Amino acid sequence: MEKYLNPISNIKRSYEHKVKSKKHIDCLVDIKFYVTEEEDFYLRECSRKQKVSLTKYCTNVLETITNRLHDYPKVDYIKTAYMVHVCVNPILYQKIVRRAAEWRCSIREATHRMFQYGYVLGVI
Repeated sequence: MEKYLNPISNIKRSYEHKVKSKKHIDCLVDIKFYVTEEEDFYLRECSRKQKVSLTKYCTNVLETITNRLHDYPKVDYIKTAYMVHVCVNPILYQKIVRRAAEWRCSIREATHRMFQYGYVLGVI
C-alpha cells in the first residue's frame, strides 16, 4: 500500500454493496411531451381557474381522455419550446405503453396523440 501525505488517504476503504430498495406499486410515472404555444397558454389558464398545478390538471385531463375515448387518429408530433408534464399511475402508464407499441411510436408521442385528440374534441 502506498503512503500518502494526507493520513485520510492511507485508510483502506471497503465498499459494501447497497441493496436497492424495491419500487412501490403505487408510485407515479412521469411523462413529458411537447405542446404548442397556444395549447400551453390554454392549459395554464384552465389550471389557474381550477386552482391546481399544471401537472395535476394535465394528469386529470389525460385520465379523463383515456377513460372516455378509445380511438385516436394520428397527429404530428412536433418538438416545440413548450412541454407539459403528467404524472400517471402504473395502470394508465401500461395503457399508454400498450398504445405506443401498437402505434409503433415512443411513449411521449403516444401520450401526445391521446392528449391532442382530447384537445381537438374539446374534452379539455
